[in-house]
Formats: sequence, structure tokens, C-alpha cells
Amino acid sequence: MPGWQRLHTRIGSSWRFLSVAADVAGPEAAQPWLESAGATFSSVVDADGTLTALFGLGVVSATLLFDEDTRLVEPILRAYPDEPEHARQLEEWVAGGPVPDIPRRLDQDVAPGSRRALAWRRMAELALAEDDIPAAASSLDEAWKLEPDNMQARKQRWALRHPERFYAGDIDREWQRSQVAEGG
Repeated sequence: MPGWQRLHTRIGSSWRFLSVAADVAGPEAAQPWLESAGATFSSVVDADGTLTALFGLGVVSATLLFDEDTRLVEPILRAYPDEPEHARQLEEWVAGGPVPDIPRRLDQDVAPGSRRALAWRRMAELALAEDDIPAAASSLDEAWKLEPDNMQARKQRWALRHPERFYAGDIDREWQRSQVAEGG
């Protein structure tokens, strides 16, 4: 059972979880991953990057914690409930403890090119709707140039050019690390 589902099961249904797949290729590309996770909570696909832009999230994975009035409490980036320390801190927070001490950053100070980068991500979505993968990948290249720290744009361009590393079984995380090390 994946970590978020295990955490959801342990803390009970009084907390609402929402999984967001940020995949420019749309629901069809994200669906196998959502199904394999076996999540009992809601999932949506943010193909055009609107939700991630709204919250200033340029990394994967990102976690947003909301209070009972659905107000944003804290963004937590790179929280992995499969890691025992992250799971412990998240469970303590849910029980009324302190906000987890997991690396966090919300891009409140929007990078100068982020609006243009969002436009390029939307261009990628439109190109994919026309089955023009090279144009979509090129659009994501432009988005990534404007926001080099945006891992979503970076990974989406990789996925379009190397789908076997993303959509043929497990995601090849070692290959991704090598791409980052090479600056790609």
C-alpha cells in the first residue's frame, strides 16, 4: 500500500486527502498511476498547471495542508509518508502537534518568468491534444528555461521524450537523478 494511502487509512476519514497528478499528457497518462496507488481518496489531474501555478508549486512531490475550514496552513514539499520520519511527523500534526519539520517552500515570490512559463506549459498541453509530441516537448523546454527550478516542467519534458522511463512500469528515478546531475 503506497504511503499516502497508508497514512489516510491510519488517520481516518475525518481528514480529506486530494491527490493531484501534474501530468501535461492528461488523465490518460496519469490514470494507471492513480489506479495502481489504490487510493480511497479523491484524485485530480492538473494537465495545464493551473493548480500548481496557483499555489506556486514547482516540485514533485508537494503537499498542502489545509485546516478544517479549508484554509491553507502550510505547504510541505517533498513529504514522503513512506519515509518513517515523515509519516511520524505528519501523523503527529494531524493529532494536533506541530507543523512537520519537512523541507518546505512556497513560491510566494513568483519568478519573473513564471507566468510565461505557465503559458508555455499550456502550449504543451495544446500540442499534445493535437498529438504533436515534439512541439509539446519544445514548449516544455521553454517553460523550463524560464523556471529552471520547476521540476514539473523538467520531468514532463523528459516523460515526453523518454516515455519508457515513466510509463512502462516503475518510474526510473536513477535515470532522473543522472539527468539532474548532467543539468538536463
